[in-house]
Amino acid sequence: TLAVKDDTEANNAWQQQSQTVTVNRTPIADAGPNRLVCVGEAIEFDGSASLDPDGTLVGYHWRFGDGAEADGSLVRHTYDQPGNYAVDLSIEDNSNTTCGSVASAAQVRVNTRPVAKADAERVGYTGGAHDDLVFDGSESYDPDGDILSYRWDFGDGNVKRGSKVHHYFQNPGYYTVRLTVQDDTGLACGVATDEVTVTISAR
Repeated sequence: TLAVKDDTEANNAWQQQSQTVTVNRTPIADAGPNRLVCVGEAIEFDGSASLDPDGTLVGYHWRFGDGAEADGSLVRHTYDQPGNYAVDLSIEDNSNTTCGSVASAAQVRVNTRPVAKADAERVGYTGGAHDDLVFDGSESYDPDGDILSYRWDFGDGNVKRGSKVHHYFQNPGYYTVRLTVQDDTGLACGVATDEVTVTISAR
């Protein structure tokens, strides 16, 4: 309020005028949780938890870290390549002030499928005391550096776990041995397989 007075000492010597000043509160942006997904998986990004304490939000703008962008509080996006991406959500309130916009970030990791290597084709025997074969899958790897688990299916009803295992085939024949490796993401794209043919002959 501004009050002014002249020097007449009259009843109307005073006049005042008021102006309202609104100090805008910066809105709060929420880009949602970090994500762990597969290549090609449609991800829903929800910024509706963002809020404006003293007004309304009028704009939501997303940058997905791979060159793509979108507008809206609820959007979907798919990544075509594995990797780590920083997702940025910028929101704007209705104040039309420099403090009326703010950003929030979330991290998205797009998992790389592991690589299974079940060793070379094998020829073995059955009937002897030391006819078990060694299967080594230790050349399998995960490009993201995740921990791998190993499962061997020998095609004869037996299954073993571990990167390096021994197995004895009871009967001669041809067997398809499958190695399945799985990373620790729990995702469908965290599994890979490789097969090796084993020929077993009787002594």
